[in-house]
Amino acid sequence: MATIVSKRQLPSRHVLQISGTAIAAIGVALVAMAVAARPPAASSLTPGAVIDTFLSARQMGDLDTASNLFESDASFKDSAGYTSHGMDAATRFIERYDGFEPGPRQLTGNEVVWTEALPIRTPDGLQFQQERMPELAAEVPDYAFVQAVCAVVKNGKIDAVIALPADRTFGPDPHCDGGQD
Repeated sequence: MATIVSKRQLPSRHVLQISGTAIAAIGVALVAMAVAARPPAASSLTPGAVIDTFLSARQMGDLDTASNLFESDASFKDSAGYTSHGMDAATRFIERYDGFEPGPRQLTGNEVVWTEALPIRTPDGLQFQQERMPELAAEVPDYAFVQAVCAVVKNGKIDAVIALPADRTFGPDPHCDGGQD
């Protein structure tokens, strides 16, 4: 049995136009929100923001995000002076500093210097002893190893990473010295 709809039951043309306009406005708003929610393109990030994003991704174990911030042919120079290149070297660099705590960043142009510190994991008994004997806390350093690192950022990507030698780690003006090969 067919249902008969009278002209009175159909929405007016004016109501249809308003509904169509409202739906279109909602669609435009959804697209705008989706575009705004995307992270900024790497090339629009400042060198400091690139390194902050890299360090955050590394600390969270997000290897994809961390490695995508490197140029495909990025160079890595360790404190012994050995240089390696490419994405495999980037992955090794990320894994090398797993568990390290990054220190504050110092920005000079497109170079960013920071420290990587490996905290000492003490047994509970030592922590208890340090609380009872504060002088013991001064005898035990907080970090087993500290390394200053300098990164050169170009066009929103990390182009080079240089582990600064020990004599430059805590110097008055640590920077990369263009230490790229």
